[in-house]
Order: sequence, then C-alpha cells, then structure tokens
Amino acid sequence: MVLSEHFIDNPLNEGEDSSSEDEVGGVFSADSDDSDNDSFPSDDSDMSDDSDSDDSGDSDEDDSMDDDDDEDGEEEEAESSEEAGPSAKRLKKDEGAGEDEEEEDPVVQAILRNKDKKRERPPDVTVEELITDISFHPAADIIATGNNAGDIILYKYGTESVDVVKTYEIHTKACRAVEFNADGDTIFSASKDKSISLTDSESGKLKQLYEKAHEDEIYCLSVLRENIIATGDQSGVLKVWDIRTKSELFSIKELDDYISSIKGKEDSNIIAYTSGEGVVTAVNFNTKKLDCQTNAIEAELTCSGLFRNETKYVVGSSLGVLYIYDWGNFEEHTDILNPSCEKKKTGPSISCLLPISENVVLTGLDNGVIRATHMFPSQHLGIVGQHELAVDSLDISYDGQYVASSSADLKLRFWPIAYFQDIEISHKDKATKAKKNFNLPSSKAVNPSNFFSGLM
Repeated sequence: MVLSEHFIDNPLNEGEDSSSEDEVGGVFSADSDDSDNDSFPSDDSDMSDDSDSDDSGDSDEDDSMDDDDDEDGEEEEAESSEEAGPSAKRLKKDEGAGEDEEEEDPVVQAILRNKDKKRERPPDVTVEELITDISFHPAADIIATGNNAGDIILYKYGTESVDVVKTYEIHTKACRAVEFNADGDTIFSASKDKSISLTDSESGKLKQLYEKAHEDEIYCLSVLRENIIATGDQSGVLKVWDIRTKSELFSIKELDDYISSIKGKEDSNIIAYTSGEGVVTAVNFNTKKLDCQTNAIEAELTCSGLFRNETKYVVGSSLGVLYIYDWGNFEEHTDILNPSCEKKKTGPSISCLLPISENVVLTGLDNGVIRATHMFPSQHLGIVGQHELAVDSLDISYDGQYVASSSADLKLRFWPIAYFQDIEISHKDKATKAKKNFNLPSSKAVNPSNFFSGLM
C-alpha cells in the first residue's frame, strides 16, 4: 500500500557483530514499549565536585571560595538549561555558527519539529511461529499475518495493546503471502503447500480455494486488479488468475529460479516480476507473452515496488543495492543506489522494500535494520527501526501513521512514520555519514548525545 499524500550506513553491523553499540549508533531496546525510548537524549552536565576545593587546603581558602562560586554559577547555568528544555539547548548550540546550515537541512528540521512530541506506537508482539508476510486492512486498525504453520492471524492494534481477534487455519504448510483486497472483506493467501485461498476476513469462510494451483511451492502473490491476481513459484512459473473462474487465465515460464515479487498497474498491460536469477521479466497481460527481460545481475533480486506516481520501478537485491527502472522500459536500469553506504559497492541484503510516499522508500535488511531513502534526489534519511534478526516483511497502515515489520526474531513491530510527510529534500542537500546512521523519531534506538549535539 502506498501513502498518496523515504540512504543510510548500516548501524547494526555491516560485516561485524550486531551487538556493537558503536555500530548501532545508540542503545537498542528490543522489547520496550516505553515511548521514552524514542526521545532524543540531552547532554548530561557533569557537576563539579566540591571535594576538589576542600583538598586545596586552608592556605588556598580564598581561591577555593572563588572556585566554588564559579562552579555554583556553572551548576545554576546547567540547571537553568535543563529547565529550559531541548529548545533552549538547541538555541544555545546555534549561537555563533550553524544557523544557515540548519535552515538548509530539511531532515534535521523535520526531526526537530517532531522530537519533543510524545511517541506513541502499538506495543511489540512476540509470536510463536515465524511470520512470513503481513498486510494492513485498507480501512480499519487491523493487520493480518501469515505464518510458518500455514495460519492467518488477525490483530487489532492500538497504542495500548495489540490483540488477536481471529485465527484462521488455512494452509497445511507455510503461508508465504497474505494480502487484503481493496474492500478488506477478502484475504488472499498463497502457500508452500501449492494452494491459493480466498478467505472471508470476518467469518473465516473460504470463498475460493485453488488446491493445486502450482506444481511447485508458491513463493509470492500479488493482487493486480479487482478480480485479477498473479502468483509465482519456486521454479520460475508465473500464473495469472481471474478469481471469478476456477482456472488460471494463463501461465508462463521464462525462469528456472524462484519468483520473488510481482507488480502490475491498473492502467498498464505489463506485469513485471523479479527472481533469484537476477533478472526482471515483463509479460504482456493481453498477449500473454513475454514482453522483455533484463540482462542478468550477479545477485538475487529479492523484492520490488512502484513509486513516483507509479512511473518508477525499484528492485532490491541480495547485494544490498537498489536498481531503478522506468516502468515499461525494463531493458536497462536507469540508476543504482546503495541504501547502506554510498562508498561501498555492496551492503546487507535487502529482503523487502516499501515505498511510503512518492519519493521515499523503506528497505528491510537481513541485519535487522529498516532504512529510509529519499530517491530523487537520492539521500540517506535515517534508521526507521530495527530488529535483532533479518526483516522479513513491511507494510504501511491505511492512514499512513505506522509501518509494521516482521522479523526472524519472532517480533511484529510498529513504527510511527507520519513525520516523513514533513521532509522535503532539494538537490543542494547532502547526506553525511552521521545522518546515515541517525535514528529517526520512529526508531527504538537512542542516538548518542554527542552526535545529536553535532547535528544541532
């Protein structure tokens, strides 16, 4: 789901131990739901120790008293600064220099506008079975999850709790894909057991079941139009279905490796899909034939999405690199971006991605980090959130308030992302290493105070 109205160096370890706080850029709180974790820390003023003046001896009593007076003044100033709050500190740090630079930095401006607000998010959910995919309801505070046991579980979420409201035992093996239809009354799912199901979201009744939809395990599913869905399997077979019928519209095999993601548009006859072979394949819906196929990239293409009014097609890879194509022209990518580090050719594998605005894309990485990237012009924005293990899926809520993520750490987490609507980037803005590692307001990691002071 795309919000109609998100490049960064890896803080959690790119090739190093993920427990390193220096790499994290802050203290990671995995299970805490306390919104205080989201606040930016202020510098702790080191109060002078009165015992130092006592050690100076009676002969230096006058000097000691003067020192005490100075120290008392410093303490009063520090206390005054604490009482004045973050805004006064920022103003003081701005004195002498940096005002022009701050005014020109839209990322910092957006963060400052939001950093003093209370951070509220639904609490984390710890699950017993690995969540393989997630989908927000299109009009209600409901999120559906598919898991490794083949079940679909519906949660009602709020800032106080996340509660299970329905559990549907649909598949006999792992549910690989789950997605609501536009009305929210039907849940599409595809499974490792080779079946596709259409389930009534309220009653759990099966509306349609394609029991042996593929000869091999199904890997992904995409809702292309109101009654049209497409599925891809482990052996590279794409099938397109009209749910009003009992059989497929057509099937095509142009690959030998798994199909990882499928995308289409209402106003286009092209269906594009990525694969473990490192190619983008496009087929024509009308002719039911191959339209084009890109040259192979020496990496698995793991995920994809549409942004910029659906004119741009972005593809994630196991190299940690994003490849950008013009929709409908897939012969050659127009740009290559590395969300983890501009200077490195590769980074942590991108396991999933999610456009959350017309120009901002989130990437979920196999090191547990969720990064935000502004695409045109390209710039690292910051760290939206983090897990202890690989991020498996991302989705955005119907109202654009939250992004949810699931991970191999058996956690379902929610990240408030409304502040991204305040971020505007111009071609004059430049990304810095510190900004790439910066934990955005949604993140549960706290930025080191000395780094935050440097930003201000």
